[in-house]
Amino acid sequence: MDIVKKEIRVHFLITLVLSCIGAVIAHEWLVIILVLWAVLAMGGVIKMGPENQRLISMQFGCLVGLSIALIFIFWGPMELYK
Repeated sequence: MDIVKKEIRVHFLITLVLSCIGAVIAHEWLVIILVLWAVLAMGGVIKMGPENQRLISMQFGCLVGLSIALIFIFWGPMELYK
């Protein structure tokens, strides 16, 4: 039995891509991105439970997307930000 439905995976991936692209585009707001990442890393704002599975997957997709974007912002090619 598959615990994670295909719909949940799709929501996770869409949120991951959108948050990563949005954070890279808005790299000037680095403090806000870092605060949002910290809040999501501490568990976010959504109560854990089976009734909120879609929202939790979107929240963790956002966390992973922001993590990828922050890695790219800190250690990526700096000539993109001139």
